[in-house]
Amino acid sequence: MAAAGTSGRGARVRTPVHLWVVGVLALLWNAMGAFDYLATQFKLEFYVKQFTPEQLSYFYGFPAWAVAGWAFGVWGPSQARSGCCSEKCGRCGLRGVPCRDGRQLGLHLRLSRA
Repeated sequence: MAAAGTSGRGARVRTPVHLWVVGVLALLWNAMGAFDYLATQFKLEFYVKQFTPEQLSYFYGFPAWAVAGWAFGVWGPSQARSGCCSEKCGRCGLRGVPCRDGRQLGLHLRLSRA
């Protein structure tokens, strides 16, 4: 079986350009969400001045469970990617959230066919 990122002959396999495009777009999308959350929670003047007083009272009137859900939605995925879920797979050494039989979201299937 070839190692991750190499072909059967040991030559390095290039990451497809479309993967980088999608990755950068996803990073920008998540960065916008993180900025929106932080600017709203810290009540940054330059950000909140664009809203009417009625809108601000609506935002700041969210119940705690809604704010917690918003925070989890913004920061949960970044924590998973940054290594808080750093369980290492015994089959390939990849880090992530393995499923019951040790496969990490189908990565083993793709690596074994490479």
